[in-house]
Amino acid sequence: MHHFARILAFTIFSIISTASFAGVRIGTPVTTFSNNDETVASIGLRLEFGDVVKPSVVVTVRRTETDKNNDVSGALADIAIPLNTDGSFKPTFRIMGIFGDTNAQGTAGAGFDFAKKLPILSLGVRGRNVDGGVNISADGISPFIAGSTDGGPAKRKEKTIITFIPYR
Repeated sequence: MHHFARILAFTIFSIISTASFAGVRIGTPVTTFSNNDETVASIGLRLEFGDVVKPSVVVTVRRTETDKNNDVSGALADIAIPLNTDGSFKPTFRIMGIFGDTNAQGTAGAGFDFAKKLPILSLGVRGRNVDGGVNISADGISPFIAGSTDGGPAKRKEKTIITFIPYR
């Protein structure tokens, strides 16, 4: 009896749906893409290699736009607070531009190292939850690597549209 009820329900549904689409054809589905803008805050740990390895807690705010081709552009600001035992607060602050795609981005910018009391130039590469590069100052070149909660820019937004076209 239960099997018969299923068959009956399917038959009734088929008849109703066929009648409701009589004289209508379904157009080809079209997928459209649109930009994806986002602002993300993250926290992480950076290791800077100079005369000694200097660990820092890094707080970052990133603003990016992902276009229809998954190309990324934007900017980020970060502040690295050294984990030192002397109790001093001498962070490094940077503002950088971002360019690339949703998997990897290049970064370039400038900032200030309050511990060295020097301006810095910064060049790097970012991926999902990791980044690395160099900070360049009059004092020399300091390579760095970092891990963070930032999973990278979001991919473009995707939307599929199905149209119903009446027969003429």
